[in-house]
Amino acid sequence: MSVGSSSRFLGVLALGLVAGCHPAASIAGNVLQTSAGPDVPISDARVTVRCPELGTQTLTATSDGQGAFRLLMEVRFSRECTLEVTHPDYLPASFVLGARCGETDDEASAGYCPVRSRIVIRLEPTP
Repeated sequence: MSVGSSSRFLGVLALGLVAGCHPAASIAGNVLQTSAGPDVPISDARVTVRCPELGTQTLTATSDGQGAFRLLMEVRFSRECTLEVTHPDYLPASFVLGARCGETDDEASAGYCPVRSRIVIRLEPTP
């Protein structure tokens, strides 16, 4: 490898390493049963996010035994994304993510959720 091509290779390698360091945006939270008493986690709830920038693709997670879930995306979640939660024993829930993901202080990020967002979703049992 010549000195010129070696320098270009190292420049491209460094750029790739910097680009690879970008943290993924995440939405994490818990799916809980609505009740008058203490929170009851719902396991095996399907949490799906649909975003304009994903086209027809969706991101999906399943809540664990503590009702916890986590969704990751390499770009920030648009406030226009829709989050849907389903479980056979509960009424489904759906909402626009911007209503629940919190605010950002950065004007340039106004159309996006914070890089790390945490939400709680409460489902009602089916009648």
